[in-house]
Amino acid sequence: MDDSFADHLLEIIRKRNISEVDVYKRAGIDRKYFEKIRNKKRRNLERLTIILLCLSLELSYEESSYLYQRSKYAFSTCIKIDVIGKYFLERKIYDVDHIEKFCTSLDY
Repeated sequence: MDDSFADHLLEIIRKRNISEVDVYKRAGIDRKYFEKIRNKKRRNLERLTIILLCLSLELSYEESSYLYQRSKYAFSTCIKIDVIGKYFLERKIYDVDHIEKFCTSLDY
């Protein structure tokens, strides 16, 4: 069995030697929500949340795709947020505020 999304996320955070606080703050997630993710109490994450976490960790598209799969999703060309996320990740545009505003304006 593969690692869960939370296990893989925490492994990436440890390997990159980044604090969890920095990750969730940069992703625009509050502490309580992040703790639910970490403790595996939050299983069905929104696609945007996962993409924001990938951006906050400055992951490549390939790394993000693997983490995305851990949450039972896959990037799709039919889903707006996936297309937007892929665009930002492939171009290494890690400005979380920018993508959040962009997605909100499109009403994905």
